[in-house]
Amino acid sequence: MAESLPDRYPTDPESHQARRGTPLPLFVEMSRLRQMWESLGGAIVTGAGCGVLLGFTVWGYLAGVLVSFVGGFPAGGQHRTLRGALARGFLGGFLWAASVVVVIGLSGRTATVPLPVPPIAFLPWGIVPACIVAVTGWLITRCREAASRA
Repeated sequence: MAESLPDRYPTDPESHQARRGTPLPLFVEMSRLRQMWESLGGAIVTGAGCGVLLGFTVWGYLAGVLVSFVGGFPAGGQHRTLRGALARGFLGGFLWAASVVVVIGLSGRTATVPLPVPPIAFLPWGIVPACIVAVTGWLITRCREAASRA
């Protein structure tokens, strides 16, 4: 006999996940290790990957940027407040852009797309879009919560 899959949607009415109807937990509900990975690891790994791709092909870099954007949407929704979502977007965008610049600098390859001079001027190109993505994820989550209560 096949075992049944565990219920991914908690039935406890006090659970944030049950209220939202989604398995996406709030940031404060995560373990410290998961908070560190989701705050730092994802942005650094995808930024480094984009930095490597930037040294080889612009299309690979753009695909990496798209993956980074898609990965950033849930991050904003994991916060109760707009301020929390913005802070997460700022940190993620900063780390992502810094990783791109560091990796392309360490690789010794010429970027397929010219980077601004000085390289620190690339940071807003990561921070601003990441904040927009995080706020969009936060707004989508809040709209879904409001619709589920209606």
